[in-house]
Amino acid sequence: MMQRLKDARYKFSGAMSSSNNNDGGLQHLRNANDDDTPVVTYYNPSLTKMNIFLHSTIVFFTFLAICTMAAVAAFQGKWFGVTGGTGFTLLLLLLGFLLAIALFSIPLIYHRWDKGRTVARFLAQPRSTFILHAFGAILQAVATLIVTISAWANPGCKNPDNDKRAKDLGDDYKNGLGSWCRTKKASAIFDWFALAAWVGLLVLSGLAFRKDRQNHKEPSFIPPSSPNRLESAGPYSGVGDDDVFADKYEAEPGPQRAGNAHAPGRPYSQGRPGAFAQQEQTAMSRPSVDAYGAFDGDMPGARGESSRTMQMAYSDPYADVRAQVMEDGGFGHPTPPPQHARSPPPGRPGYPGY
Repeated sequence: MMQRLKDARYKFSGAMSSSNNNDGGLQHLRNANDDDTPVVTYYNPSLTKMNIFLHSTIVFFTFLAICTMAAVAAFQGKWFGVTGGTGFTLLLLLLGFLLAIALFSIPLIYHRWDKGRTVARFLAQPRSTFILHAFGAILQAVATLIVTISAWANPGCKNPDNDKRAKDLGDDYKNGLGSWCRTKKASAIFDWFALAAWVGLLVLSGLAFRKDRQNHKEPSFIPPSSPNRLESAGPYSGVGDDDVFADKYEAEPGPQRAGNAHAPGRPYSQGRPGAFAQQEQTAMSRPSVDAYGAFDGDMPGARGESSRTMQMAYSDPYADVRAQVMEDGGFGHPTPPPQHARSPPPGRPGYPGY
């Protein structure tokens, strides 16, 4: 029962609820089971109070302008026929009137009875409303200018005797010419009020269209950069990602290379940034976790020296002898062995003579 009541409430209230944020006329379609969960977001087809007021003003004053212009056309048709200017003005007013009714009624019908969804959602777009309001304002502006010029520039409206048809049509025509001119001037005034309302709608739709474009403006394209490329402050050079490690097998500059100023450099190697090189030097020269130095020769950053364990394993027992020989003059001048007295042979000791 509660579910049916909710469905009925959504059906008769438009099944929509406006968001509290100022989102440029966006509405959020709610789930029937959860009032706080947005399902679909689309443009609100309903009208604001200002739009309703302006549309009502346009419809009202355009209707009055059509009625007065119909009276003007009836007077012309009675005496000399409807002119082209009057017929064209009536056509423009009728088009503007129908356009205003459509822009006013379709969103309200959809919001109230959920009819005409496609047309209502088309009219809810800021671009489409801006174009239609501009078209209606142009129609109303042309009709207003025609009626205004005809009402205040006609010589017969200033003086009936100056009308070009006064002599041919008689006094009855001249007597009705005054009321005809007043009716035309009233139509021009109504046209100006309707034009002001059209301009107000055009301004509102233009602001909404501008806001919509700012909200949906995409950022300019930024080319993706390689994550392995080292960024430096220097100029860009077309070097591949792997070229920054081209010198990873090069040994550190030793004493014998430091003095060689004329050694040819690598033509295709690229220098590294100072901060990166210093960081790599620190990382390569840090002490090993091997307490006995058994793997010092295999670790990166080793200076080509044997580990302490390997030095102990390969120590030569004759190294001290060779060092002593080299200190005594080398193998070319051997040192004679030391002379020792011969010990007597074993046996009974002899007695020296007297």
